[in-house]
Amino acid sequence: LKDLMTMSEEWWKFWKVLQPEWHDIHGIKGPLRQSHCEESIRVKDWDELSKCRVNGIVTVVAGLAFWGYLTTGGTCHQKDIWENVVEELKWVLQSMTST
Repeated sequence: LKDLMTMSEEWWKFWKVLQPEWHDIHGIKGPLRQSHCEESIRVKDWDELSKCRVNGIVTVVAGLAFWGYLTTGGTCHQKDIWENVVEELKWVLQSMTST
């Protein structure tokens, strides 16, 4: 499913635009890795994502749920990419709730 790969690329672009400046990931191409989820970041400000607006966290979660639904017809690689996104979002949500 070529569209899943396009969705993956576009989702990561969208996600990176939403990130606070201190996360310092704007120059990274493709998916983020575990190295971007450092414990020291947990004390930072996540206000940009916690707002109830078009690009708030609810939009992100809804988009991720839709993408996950689409992966049911995808390859193992496409499912792995989605699972990486789930881990990234899980880390952000945990960080947001611990501040």
